[in-house]
Amino acid sequence: MENFIVHDVLKKNLSLCDFILSHPPLPFIRPTVRVLFFHLENQDQRKFVRQVREVISNDDVAMHLKRLVAESLGEVQPVSALWPLVRFLFNQDATLFKRFLWRTSHPDWFMFFEENLFPLIQSQTGDSWHKEYILKIQKWMNAFPDAVVQHWLRIVRDPALADSFRWDITRALIEFAYWKTDGLYEVFSYLVNAEQDEYPLIGGPLSKFIAATGEGDDLLWILITRKSDTDEYDLKKKLLCSKNVFVKDDFLVKRFGKSNLLLENALGLFSEICSEYQFRYKERRFLTDFTSDSSFRFKLGDERRYSSDFNVFLDCIEYGLISNCRANSNWWRERSHSLYLSTELSIVYFLIKACCENPESNIDLIGDIVTDVRVLKERFSIVSSLGKLMNTAYPLLSAEVQDFNQNCILSLYDDEEKTDDYKNGYKLDLLQWIPAMYRTVEAQKFMDNMLEKNWLPERKTYSLSGMGLVKSPWPLEQINKLSKEGFLTLLKHFDNHSDNWEEDLDGDLRGGREQLERAVYRGAVNDPTKYMSFVDDIINANVGERYHCEILSGVVDHLDHRFGNLNLSNSWSPVELLPDGKEVAQLLLDTVHEGGKIWDDPSCVADVVRVVSNVFEDESPLSELTDILIKLDELNEDNNIDESSRKRRQGHLLQSIIAVLTQSYKEHESGSEVLKNIACHRSIRLDSYSKSYVLSRLPFIIYHDSNLGWKIFDNIFLEIDDDGISFVEAVLYNNYSRTYPKVKEYLDCFVDNHIEEAYESWGRISSLAYLSGHVSWDSLCLHIEQLGKDCATGCAQVFATNIDKKECMEMCEEGLLYLLLKDSVSDDVVNRAAKIFEKKIPVSDELIYAFLDAVSKTKSRIGVRRFNDWLAQRAAMNPCWAIAPCERLADVCIPKTDSYFYMSGRESLICTLTEILREADESDDEELIMRVLNVQDKFLDLGITDIEQIYTDYN
Repeated sequence: MENFIVHDVLKKNLSLCDFILSHPPLPFIRPTVRVLFFHLENQDQRKFVRQVREVISNDDVAMHLKRLVAESLGEVQPVSALWPLVRFLFNQDATLFKRFLWRTSHPDWFMFFEENLFPLIQSQTGDSWHKEYILKIQKWMNAFPDAVVQHWLRIVRDPALADSFRWDITRALIEFAYWKTDGLYEVFSYLVNAEQDEYPLIGGPLSKFIAATGEGDDLLWILITRKSDTDEYDLKKKLLCSKNVFVKDDFLVKRFGKSNLLLENALGLFSEICSEYQFRYKERRFLTDFTSDSSFRFKLGDERRYSSDFNVFLDCIEYGLISNCRANSNWWRERSHSLYLSTELSIVYFLIKACCENPESNIDLIGDIVTDVRVLKERFSIVSSLGKLMNTAYPLLSAEVQDFNQNCILSLYDDEEKTDDYKNGYKLDLLQWIPAMYRTVEAQKFMDNMLEKNWLPERKTYSLSGMGLVKSPWPLEQINKLSKEGFLTLLKHFDNHSDNWEEDLDGDLRGGREQLERAVYRGAVNDPTKYMSFVDDIINANVGERYHCEILSGVVDHLDHRFGNLNLSNSWSPVELLPDGKEVAQLLLDTVHEGGKIWDDPSCVADVVRVVSNVFEDESPLSELTDILIKLDELNEDNNIDESSRKRRQGHLLQSIIAVLTQSYKEHESGSEVLKNIACHRSIRLDSYSKSYVLSRLPFIIYHDSNLGWKIFDNIFLEIDDDGISFVEAVLYNNYSRTYPKVKEYLDCFVDNHIEEAYESWGRISSLAYLSGHVSWDSLCLHIEQLGKDCATGCAQVFATNIDKKECMEMCEEGLLYLLLKDSVSDDVVNRAAKIFEKKIPVSDELIYAFLDAVSKTKSRIGVRRFNDWLAQRAAMNPCWAIAPCERLADVCIPKTDSYFYMSGRESLICTLTEILREADESDDEELIMRVLNVQDKFLDLGITDIEQIYTDYN
């Protein structure tokens, strides 16, 4: 179709400008304009240049069509005859020239610009066009690397230009590929020394440059040690070795294996760091110990855990030493012995690991290490690594060194006041690594004696606290398969077992009794019937203090998952055939009635009562449960418990009382007066969780027993914290309509005591009271002015939520207009008010314009998105009406550096404008056409480049 139109245009001898002006400037003619443009370009260059120039010069041509012509010019292959046109475009319209410049893609444009455009730009004052030019030619940097690098060199050598281009060159280098180009080292030198960001992007390109050329280690050292905060004296925190700074995670570590410069500098800096941390006694050889920050940390936890800059720094030193040792380099032969004399233990740890890689070339060094009593005494840090070294190198050591080593081990700690178990256990840990054929008679005799005493040697790593997830010593899957006898045997074994964490063969940390207790709890959560059958035997066997409580807690949580309000957890994987809930609840109740050890933990008993009342519902044994709760209250008077335990018991007791009273009211009973008195007495000084639990259930209590409910509420309200405000609000919300005078007392308390965290809640409740007739408009406005933006946010939420209700629509609109027109309107108010656009109802023009004016005072991206989504729906029904809100939106959105992000909901905005354009085309409404084109241009000027999609769809 476009070709027929072009043929007709040429037949009538019309110019490109004549054709454009003969049609309404809608996007629908863009494809035809492009076909005609490229047809002219292929026919007569002089005629083509003249007609393009005519279009650009004509003020009657719509801007989006001028942009189309300028951008299309960038798609042709350049020839010398085009330079006058390009120069004209450069001098005539900066915006159009910029669009042309960035549309150019053919490589020939590079040489065209170098020969013609760059000299012109250099003759201009200012560097704005210079910057545009450099940014553009960087697109061809991998086609013309030498020329582009020369531009970079000229920039970095000019102090007036360098800083303004630093970020752009760095960003370009990320995609650069020709690292052996002359001059790149100088460019990197400037960028590294000028770098200021916390996580510099230059690290990635620099790592590629070094990998490709082998140069730049000095720059790399500057980069990783460039932090120079004058307020920071800790050298450890001035390192920049994070893996995300470089292209590959292992780049920095492996580079230390190839660069003696980096390794020497790192050792020198590490020595300075150690001098800051000399925390051991001066008579010890090792004044500092950073072993736990080295690769040793992977023995203590998951290798996927976060590694700090200092951790990576030590990994680099370690890899560098091991690499040099493996190669037996000149550097290693010259430096290894002096490193062994270091007063930092991790250096010796690195040497031990290095020597394991090449023991044949380091016999003398290994001999020094295994006969150094001070090294042998470092039990917890390096025992496994030292043992592996002895095991590997022993066949290479002389008989004298072997004897000396074993004599040193056998005499360890003999002159110190330590227990025999401690001394002998450590000696055994070391001797076990020595191959049996090389052990001395004394060493073997010592080991035989230890074995006779049931001391079994274990080749394990001693774990430090806080170093990863500690698992149960016996997997839950295996515990579930045990018989009752096997289960008791397991608990008895770990009842006297140490709680020290140990590393198993898979590298996981395994705990002791405490971790086993948690595994038992998880087992009871998943299979309550089976684990309940263990409780009596555990109590009768007097195994542990917590196993039976963990089982009961697990069963309670199982029932709470099914019948209560406890969210399902990832660890809950119950047996396929779920047991009957009431039968499980009865098992819990029977265990409580049996008394005995279970009553040592009143909190656990209280939880049983609570969950039983939930499970049985209208069949709850209220009398039984009441008697248990009364007994628990008496136990809470025990003077031998600490305040923390008393508070915990009190919270669990009150939760259970509330649950039982709730069940009583559901069964239309008045509830026990004794429990009511206990509830009032125990609702003081609660923990946060208990407060939230009770408050969430108080509306029901207040409805059935107002006097009791408000007494409990008063006790809690006096001690409410920030986290409890939402629960207090829920109680007030459920009662404002029936008993507003009572609710008002608490609202006034918020105001009188300046509880700012509650002002938003005050706004919601009071605005609801206004809509229901309890509060006057003047009174509400007075408090909004007094309490500020948080109060206004709460009011805006209520008005926007209820605006679709006929009985209060006018009141809500009036309230929103008042809030939106305030000079101090906040983002939160605009976001809450924007809820009206989710109602899919007509909104008055007055309220729309008030909302948009408020948008201009804030940065409400959420509000703008909701408005744009709503406007797209309205435009589909009435496109002519929608143009006015679009114009207002464009007017209030002042240009900003972040306009692109600020204008949220851009896809919906495009749908709206497209709908209006179609209506304008079908109706031939010239005024509407111009209005929509003007508003699109305004959005483009704001940086909302998504509008280009409208034009792109028709190209």
